[in-house]
Amino acid sequence: MINSLLHSRKTVSPQSGEVSPPPQLGQATDLTGFEFPDSSSLLNDRFNKYLQLIKTLQIYTETQLKIAYDSMKHYEGLNKQAVSSMPNFETNAGGADSTLVSGSQKIGQENVSEGNDGNSPTQIDLNNFLSIMRRTFGNDLSNTTTYHNKLQMILPKLKSLGEQVEKNQKEFVQTANIEQKDITVLREHSNKSLHQLSNSVQDFKTSKDADYKKDPYLVKRNLLKDATLQLSSENNRIEFLINTENQMHATETKILVDLKNIFNQLSELVNSQYTQLAQNSIYLNTNFDKVSEDLEWNNFLTKNSKFLLTSPTNFNTDGSLNEGMSELSISNTQSTLGAKNSPFMRSIDQVTFPNYDNPVTRPLIEGVLQKKEKTLGLISGGYKSRYYAISPKGFFYEFPARDVDATTPTLALYLPDCEVKGGVQRGNFKFSIRGKDHSNLAPSIRKRYVFQASSDGDYNQWWSIISQFVNSTSGVISSDGSDVE
Repeated sequence: MINSLLHSRKTVSPQSGEVSPPPQLGQATDLTGFEFPDSSSLLNDRFNKYLQLIKTLQIYTETQLKIAYDSMKHYEGLNKQAVSSMPNFETNAGGADSTLVSGSQKIGQENVSEGNDGNSPTQIDLNNFLSIMRRTFGNDLSNTTTYHNKLQMILPKLKSLGEQVEKNQKEFVQTANIEQKDITVLREHSNKSLHQLSNSVQDFKTSKDADYKKDPYLVKRNLLKDATLQLSSENNRIEFLINTENQMHATETKILVDLKNIFNQLSELVNSQYTQLAQNSIYLNTNFDKVSEDLEWNNFLTKNSKFLLTSPTNFNTDGSLNEGMSELSISNTQSTLGAKNSPFMRSIDQVTFPNYDNPVTRPLIEGVLQKKEKTLGLISGGYKSRYYAISPKGFFYEFPARDVDATTPTLALYLPDCEVKGGVQRGNFKFSIRGKDHSNLAPSIRKRYVFQASSDGDYNQWWSIISQFVNSTSGVISSDGSDVE
């Protein structure tokens, strides 16, 4: 179930083989066509491998409990059962045996050489160790009954470790799936907005429709809002994956340390009871100690460097990650080591999309004006600042703020259908517009709105553009702005 959930959306993973290169500083990237590496399936498989490793050791310990009452056939059954559950880790990258998988080899095919004295190489990987373990299962033919109760104390530690890793995996998968679904939905919204923008730009010159919702300027504002939400979700996922990759390294180290400690206890128990069993156990323990905590991660990193956000190919950490490894543990699932510096994380000013620079999507003028306020239907005499813009379509918009989050206008006047008055008197730079407010859902009556600019130059700029759209003007506005209806 966990594996299937992580493949519910097309991701950039080793299976898909598709990945966008990390953008250079300041480089614009396509809003919806950009794909960053998605290591969720890799990390989930990584969890499974260590759960299988823990399960293999648990099977071994459980079988030792049965050895006291069982015969050689139990060891033969153990060999068959344990081999099927042994994980296959990445082999030494670039080595002559890089295609061999020692964990699942048959008896007599081990690729770990040993001398006549039974000594093995100074350093091995987990595949080598699993191969040695499987071979030892075949050699453990002795009866053990007296240490049965002591062996029972080992199993809870393995089960507890497995439960902790499984819990971490479940939390990771749940978060990964939620973020994955969010990105899919937000990208669909962006694609829909892109399609609407393309249509509005195409219809700009031919359409006489006064529907402000089809105005390319406003459509682009909506698209920028969707794009911001999309990028925020993508960046959150990138940060989450980076944190998880970093944490996975620390998790693997902690698992190996805990397993070594557990296995060392098991080795001492076996050695105290039977000489032969003790020799086999010591041999296993010795070889387990030869597995470097960083060897498996380095092999994993080398083989999958293209698809891991923290690999040297995609992310130069300058050693900062290694400096913080000591602070990480299995239970500490949150890490922000280097996450904010990923070249795959983008901001809204680093994306591009069709019609981004089309003139019909840019306002002819925008800025702050003061609007005459009314209280209980009466002229209050006060002015309040608002943010206004005039689009090439001829709409005079009022927004609560300049931010792209404010996509819904609080006032929308179609200037070709409006009457205007203007004039500068005694330092009052005022003009009025009389027309219907298209931002209301229900049809509205024509009203007059009075506005005041901050200076003569500001007034002239607004008035010059407004005059391009209106068919007529009707006199000069009163000095006190009492024309408002």
